[in-house]
Amino acid sequence: MGVSGCVAGGGLWQILWMRCPPPGLRPVRYAYAPPSVEKLLGSLPVVGELCRRLDVAGIVDRACPMRQEVARVTHGQVIEALVANRLTSPRPLLRVEDWARQWAVEEVFGIAADALNDDRIGRALDAMAPQLEQVIGSVGARAIATFGLEVARLHWDMTVRHEARWDRVGCKDPPLGCRSSLVKRGAA
Repeated sequence: MGVSGCVAGGGLWQILWMRCPPPGLRPVRYAYAPPSVEKLLGSLPVVGELCRRLDVAGIVDRACPMRQEVARVTHGQVIEALVANRLTSPRPLLRVEDWARQWAVEEVFGIAADALNDDRIGRALDAMAPQLEQVIGSVGARAIATFGLEVARLHWDMTVRHEARWDRVGCKDPPLGCRSSLVKRGAA
């Protein structure tokens, strides 16, 4: 059947094009690949490796044990994802689930985005709150051991961050807790 035998017009011509190509052209079949998914990667692999080397999830899980059957991810895994969230998207702690869908969190951390809903994050933070000092100290000690930090030169002062923040926003009256730290240092 030649071109003259094909019906021209509208959608039918497009359907018949493969069956009745113009003289000199042969039909071509296309094989389509599965749809691709693009996600942001950024510094997630670096943050993931840092969390693994510092054993953040293990430290949190030992300090804040949970029942295994209750959740798909542990408190430690949630905290690792939150660390990555804070380092890659430093915005208010809101819609972490959406962030995890846009970023390659599942590929890097092995955590499905829907496992990082607001309720799950709240449970992990509530469980960690009473153990916060222990977790911070353990992660700090692990960093010293892992990276061979010279502790004689290490000074961990949480008030410096508060000072800079209050100066940046132009507030002249920082909270009492921060002020008492500043007074001790002679800055207030």
